[in-house]
Amino acid sequence: MGHDVEVATRNLAEVIFECFFEAIGTNLPAANRWYTFPVHLCRQAGSFFCHGLLQRVAEAVYVPPRWLPNDDDSYHAHCHKKVTSANAFVTGPQCGETLGFALVATLPIDHMSLRLQHLDAIGEGSVRDVTDMTDAGLLKRCMAKYYEIFNFMEPSPLSSAGHSLWWYLEGRMDQDTFCDMLRRFCVGLSAMAWARLEIKRLRGPN
Repeated sequence: MGHDVEVATRNLAEVIFECFFEAIGTNLPAANRWYTFPVHLCRQAGSFFCHGLLQRVAEAVYVPPRWLPNDDDSYHAHCHKKVTSANAFVTGPQCGETLGFALVATLPIDHMSLRLQHLDAIGEGSVRDVTDMTDAGLLKRCMAKYYEIFNFMEPSPLSSAGHSLWWYLEGRMDQDTFCDMLRRFCVGLSAMAWARLEIKRLRGPN
C-alpha cells in the first residue's frame, strides 16, 4: 500500500508540474499579440487556485541576493528587479483576486482575438467580420459576451465563470465589491476592444 501511495503521489506531482510549471519561460506573452496571454494567464490562475501552489512555490524558491551592483545597466540587477516584482505580486494579498478577475474578463476578447488570427491565417475576411455591426459581427458578439459577464447573476454560459470566481472569493469580499471589480475589468477591456477596432474603423485609414 505504501508503495502505491508513493507512486500515486509522484505521478500526481508530475501531472501538476506539467500543467502549471513545465512551460515557464517559453512562448512568453507579448503586448502586441493578444492571443499569447490566455495560456499563461490560465497557468498562473490555475496554479494559484489549486491549493495556493503558485504562492507556495514562489515562497519556497525565492532567495533575496546578498549583494547587487547599484547600477541601472547591470544585467543582474535588472533580472533581480523582475524576479522581485514578480515574487511580490505572487505572494501578495491581491494576487488571487487579480488573476481571477483577469481570467474571467479576458474570455470574450481572447475569443475574438483568436478568431481574427484564424481568419487572417486562412485569408478569409477578418476585416469584414470586425466591421460587421450586425449581431453576427465579431465585435458585436464580444460586447454581448461582456454584457453576460456584467450580469453574472443571470444564468448563461459566460456568467457561470463569474459564479465560479464568486464561489472562490465569497469569503474575501462582499458581493457588491465583487461585482464592482469584475465590471471594472470588463468595462476596461471592452472599451479597449471598441477603441482599437470600431473607433479606428470610423476614422478611416491613416
